Amino acid sequence: MHRAPRKEDREGCRGKGIPLPALRAARRDAALSQRQLAERAAVSPNTVRLIETGSRGCYPSTLRKLAFALGVEPATLVRGRRPERQDRQDT
Repeated sequence: MHRAPRKEDREGCRGKGIPLPALRAARRDAALSQRQLAERAAVSPNTVRLIETGSRGCYPSTLRKLAFALGVEPATLVRGRRPERQDRQDT
């Protein structure tokens, strides 16, 4: 029997899993398509798409796979890009 989607299902998995705000930028920096990254990380292309759009977070194991496939530390994907620091000169 098919059930109607619950409100939680329709809203996506926000709040569940680890969001990766820097995944798209890291993937583009590596010159990879979503499909290529998915193949390297042994995850589905749909998983990459959903995480990039913020529709869902990822499990820690998926985070490690994606980071390894991109050659970055997992924290880089979680924290996002840090703004460049400007050296302040104390006068």
